[in-house]
Order: sequence, then structure tokens, then C-alpha cells
Amino acid sequence: MLIRMEAARCKALWDALRADEDSEENPDGSFTVDLFDTEPPISMELYPDKNGYEITALLTLKYSDELEGWYVADKRKDKADMEAAAAALESKFL
Repeated sequence: MLIRMEAARCKALWDALRADEDSEENPDGSFTVDLFDTEPPISMELYPDKNGYEITALLTLKYSDELEGWYVADKRKDKADMEAAAAALESKFL
């Protein structure tokens, strides 16, 4: 899902993601971002676009005491879930 955003806001978002420990810039220019403060916690993959960014993957996360870490619980593809994830991302980083 393409999220439209002005170039200046995009630059600010990419800079903030590069500085955050729960975000990783991948070799292909995409970002993998974990948001643990949302309910449920989510992980997403974002690709920069000249008109904003595209969410190409959205996953819910759960914590396992047994594994002592987070794991993927569910894939999300619903438009409303994508829009909520984009709002959470922008709220945290912009």
C-alpha cells in the first residue's frame, strides 16, 4: 500500500528510522521497522517511493517467554491495518 507524503517529511522519516534501534535499513533501500508500543506489536517493511513510501509487509508480533524473544504471529493485508500501521509509524517518528 502506497502512503503519500511530501519529500521533506519523507526525508525526516528516513533519517529518524536510520537513527532508531528498532529499525534497519536493508541493502535494497527498504526498511524493516518494529513497533513494540502498538497493540498488537507490529513489524513492517517499507520501500521509499518518490511520492512517499510503500508498505510491502505488515506482521503482528508476539513475545514468547520460552523462546525469550519476539516471533511473527500473523500477516496483515487489510487496508485499515495498513493505514493504522502508517499512522503509528508517523506518530512515533515524525
